[in-house]
Amino acid sequence: MLVDYLGEENMRNMLEEHAGAVNAMHQFKQHIGDQAWLEDHAPEVLKGLQGSFMHVTGCDGLSIIIERFSDTQKVELDEHLERVQANPQRLTQLK
Repeated sequence: MLVDYLGEENMRNMLEEHAGAVNAMHQFKQHIGDQAWLEDHAPEVLKGLQGSFMHVTGCDGLSIIIERFSDTQKVELDEHLERVQANPQRLTQLK
């Protein structure tokens, strides 16, 4: 549904950003207690975390677009998000 508003390429980019943000947070979580690893990888960790914050900010703007959805579209989106949350690997299959 968001493709209708943002275009296919923008949605593909958003999904790639999302995957990168998830990966950055996962990496950070895996090594949060490993000071040596964090020091060795500080630039990439910082870049990943900054990218995650930018992605969150960008996604927040989607709420404005979603407000324009019909009630039926909102229900469909909600059902889709529930399916994706139940199977997060599906995000990589959407590309």
